[in-house]
Amino acid sequence: MKVLSLGGSGEDSRNCFWVQYGNENEKNAFLLDCGVRREIAPIDRVYPMLTQEIARSLNAVFISHAHEDHVAALPYLYELGFRGEVYCTQETAFLATSFMKKWVHYVISHGQQLPFDEGNIDKIKFSYLTLGKNSLNGIEIETGRNGHVMGGVWLKFQLEDETLLYTGDTTADGLLLERDEFPRCTYLICDSAYAKTTIKQSEQYEKLYALEQEAKANHGKVLYPVPANGRGIDIALYLVSRGCKVSTDSTIISNARKLYENKKWIKNSPLWKRIDELQDHGIDYNGSVIVPDGMLTSEKSIAAFDLIKGNPSCKTVITGHFAQGTMACSIFDETWKGNNKVSLESCHVTIKVHPDKTDVVGICKKTKPKRVMLFHSNYNETLSLIEELQDMGYDVTCGVLP
Repeated sequence: MKVLSLGGSGEDSRNCFWVQYGNENEKNAFLLDCGVRREIAPIDRVYPMLTQEIARSLNAVFISHAHEDHVAALPYLYELGFRGEVYCTQETAFLATSFMKKWVHYVISHGQQLPFDEGNIDKIKFSYLTLGKNSLNGIEIETGRNGHVMGGVWLKFQLEDETLLYTGDTTADGLLLERDEFPRCTYLICDSAYAKTTIKQSEQYEKLYALEQEAKANHGKVLYPVPANGRGIDIALYLVSRGCKVSTDSTIISNARKLYENKKWIKNSPLWKRIDELQDHGIDYNGSVIVPDGMLTSEKSIAAFDLIKGNPSCKTVITGHFAQGTMACSIFDETWKGNNKVSLESCHVTIKVHPDKTDVVGICKKTKPKRVMLFHSNYNETLSLIEELQDMGYDVTCGVLP
């Protein structure tokens, strides 16, 4: 078995991994995920290192979950000649189309050209994986919930005498989504987004509550630009449970209800009892406001920001990764704030939706691989973790390979 990172390992996005297996007479290959980096930059920085030769060599593509950094390069893969099946859960297939269309809108709205025909989105042939055991073309595949987003799974492949485990984006520390135990493997491709640090989730949520109390005491409010799924729902229900005055965008409320109805993905959390308390009072609400789009690029999130940007008693809280060139990044630049008459406080409180350093070590101890490939974190931020894993006896790879 041969595994190459075409994006994602040693960097924070455009996740895409090429896996080849078989003997000299019959080699087979598939991709794990096919995502983009949210930047306006040259194609070889934004998209995975795909070629026509790679695209035409593939028997299949497997998608862990629907976020753009894992799916939005699929139309580009089709542009290069891939015509096979894309395997994922039914929930991921439903969400993936929306994320791909949002990516198209983002690129076009920034005056850039797409390296693919937008119509390729409709050509993608999704086939569904179920939770648990799957058998496809002689390959035994096991899936389990990854705790990152509804429909998100880890994938384990039995490839001759080796087992490959791909965690996808994963966490066991979400308030609402469940994660299944990882099985043992010989090769592990592991999310290591917070490789440089250890994060205690309960303390992060307490920071959010403290910011709420501070803003309230100063007659201000807090704006939370968040993903419409995943941690966006967690944050909304947490704040309501703490008695905070919050307006939650109707899209997030709708997604919360869909998640609650699809109970196979969720924990039995007391927060679900608060779901009927989520209300959309509009972005001009006199309490805090939760809007979709964690990077402050959507029209609604920018409009909500513009309403409070000149008030020093107000705060905008970014709770996850923010890409270069997005407003979520710009609000931490004092020169940009001055030029744009922004006087509110910009805060970054990481709500954990990926593994930290301690988690990755724990995953390795649990799965007992011989080889490990780390992804979703920049190489320089991963050095300490790489050294620790090597000292434990693991053969560790981190970096995009040509």
